[in-house]
Amino acid sequence: MWVEAMRGKFEGGRRFEKKDWDQLLGHCMGVSDTPCYAFAEELISAYPDAKVILSVRDNAEVWKKSVEDTILTVVRKMQVPSPLARFFKLFLPHDPLAQYGSMVVKYTRLMDIPWDYKRIYNDHNAWIRGLVPPERLLVFNCKEGWEPLCKFLEKDVPEKPFPRRNDQVAYHENIRLLEEKMGMQALKNMIITFGSVTGFAAASWFAWGRLAM
Repeated sequence: MWVEAMRGKFEGGRRFEKKDWDQLLGHCMGVSDTPCYAFAEELISAYPDAKVILSVRDNAEVWKKSVEDTILTVVRKMQVPSPLARFFKLFLPHDPLAQYGSMVVKYTRLMDIPWDYKRIYNDHNAWIRGLVPPERLLVFNCKEGWEPLCKFLEKDVPEKPFPRRNDQVAYHENIRLLEEKMGMQALKNMIITFGSVTGFAAASWFAWGRLAM
């Protein structure tokens, strides 16, 4: 459905209404990251009572480095795949995840970050601040820990350290596992494809031999 939502917003298709967002996200307690940030205005409008957390970094330079060390390295690799990767991709089923990923690259300013990061970072933060009433918005740096987050969400502070997840090492390990899984699926499909071709060739040879007798 994300592909459908992207087409509705950026390609003149049907724009999502609340019932569509409910169908897509109704099972979620919250959403974050790609592609949700591209629909911030639509989601804030669809769920006017929802609390919004604007995640910030110490400054634009820190944010830029984080993006370049994670997301952009993967996107650049996808845009200029190796010959082997292009060959394996021929044997992968249609992947909506890759499709909406390419749409995010096309319709957002993701690839402008290396040279225009300050404007993008500051414009996005100002945009979110302008969309959300102050009483429903928390501007939050993860370095602040549990206290401001729990106070905003009206939850008790857990008796354990604030978690650090999905850092650069973990991010690339997750990407490696995903690539490995996709590679195995491509290899399986390749064996099935070539096995079917070989079987068809053998059957044809046998049938020709019978007819020639």
